[in-house]
Amino acid sequence: MSINVLRPYILTFLLVSAVTVTNKVLNSELLNIALLYLLPVLISAAYWGRGPSIMASLLGVAAFDIFFVPPFLSFTVHDLRYLLSFVIFLLVAVTTGTMATKLRDQAEIARRRENRTAALYALSSKLAAETDLEGMAKTITKVVSETIDEKTVILMPGRQDTLEVLAAVDFRSEISPEISLDEKDYQAARWVFEHGEIAGRGSNNFTKTRGLYLPLKTEKKIVGVLGILFSVPEYRLFPEQLRLLEAFSNLAALAIVRLQLAAEAQQVRYLAQSEKLRTALLNSISHELRTPLASIIGAVTSLLDESDIYDQTALSSLLHTVKEGALRMNRLVGNLLDMARLESGMMNLKREWCDLQEILGVALRRVRDGLHDHPVKVDIPPDLPLVMVDFALIEQALVNLLDNALKYSPAESEISVNILINEIEIIIGITDKGPGIPEAERERVFEKFYRVSTPGGAGGTGLGLSICKGIVEAHGGKIWLEPSYTGGSSFIFSLPLLKDTPVNIPLEKGGDYHAD
Repeated sequence: MSINVLRPYILTFLLVSAVTVTNKVLNSELLNIALLYLLPVLISAAYWGRGPSIMASLLGVAAFDIFFVPPFLSFTVHDLRYLLSFVIFLLVAVTTGTMATKLRDQAEIARRRENRTAALYALSSKLAAETDLEGMAKTITKVVSETIDEKTVILMPGRQDTLEVLAAVDFRSEISPEISLDEKDYQAARWVFEHGEIAGRGSNNFTKTRGLYLPLKTEKKIVGVLGILFSVPEYRLFPEQLRLLEAFSNLAALAIVRLQLAAEAQQVRYLAQSEKLRTALLNSISHELRTPLASIIGAVTSLLDESDIYDQTALSSLLHTVKEGALRMNRLVGNLLDMARLESGMMNLKREWCDLQEILGVALRRVRDGLHDHPVKVDIPPDLPLVMVDFALIEQALVNLLDNALKYSPAESEISVNILINEIEIIIGITDKGPGIPEAERERVFEKFYRVSTPGGAGGTGLGLSICKGIVEAHGGKIWLEPSYTGGSSFIFSLPLLKDTPVNIPLEKGGDYHAD
């Protein structure tokens, strides 16, 4: 018998001996002496359990009889009334010891439950913060390894339906170990994954393996296997440890399923959004392509079949129709390509010091065919600084905003271009005198494929303003919409000014623009 087993009984004997010596020194009344002998009983029950407490009760009765009841140093009792006292003392001592032992056991059970609950809570909190499967597997193995003090692995289905080690942790090392299972352990893990039952050392299945394997399963499916690889031969887990591992595996399975379902839901959302965008794109492109194509085909057919009956004015009109249709299709294709570059993150800015008035002039020339019926008022402050931007992209943004103003403005109405400067940015605004945009739709006009419903039914794919937003934000600016106090809408965007920005002083600032 080991010293650890005998230690509580030895300490109990020493406690009873110490109480006996104390009683001899105090030489108190028999009642007080009997009460003092209850102390070893209570202490033994509280710290060492039922066996030492019963031993303390018997030793207490024997010491009380030998040292304090006449005749001394003998088990003989002259007064039979002492026998009743011994029986009562023994019953009180045993009952008290038993109750103290039960309280100790209940406290131990409560402590274990608290530790188990705390461990499960800690694991659930850590799992809630994980957003990818590999990170979640590492978290699970780390917590289990620290709790069991053994190497821990998680196996999940890989390619060709084989189990692969997704994560492995050894609590004694900060570096993740390279763990490979031998044939017996792999067969045990595979059996666990297929049957959903515990297998390995300490179980009823595959008892000759190195580790113990638990299924990560929910009510509907098994998602993986949790393995404990023991470092000491013939080591067995305590029942409480096994129950905690089962709780860990159930919690881990739920977390993994949650992550898988979230990924599937995200994929469904992506597919739904992709389908929605595809439908909107097809609807928009089909309409926008048919209109200019029909105009081009009609004009070219007339030129080919009946060119002799048209005078110079009619021929010029037909050619102008072909040009407008081609330009419209070119803008559509350009917008689609720009949006594709924005969505893919492949739009690289070629920044250089540029004159904003020059960019505006190029943009106005590009839309001059639509400006014949619309006077343009340009208001540019003096000493306009240069801006570090991509010339072509800012030009495209201005073209899209001007084209949008032309679509929604009545004939002969004025379009205003205003530029303001403050200490940190340049603000450019383009204002039309169209019907305006309802307040409920102002936040959505910069969304892809969104078009405001208007009585005139202006065409378009709904990409122009979205592209403007992407270009401006790529330059570190902002774009927004405000209602104009003269009626219509003002589309405004800002571009940041850099420190030590050079100042450009052109010959003229502001005035009216007239299409040639």
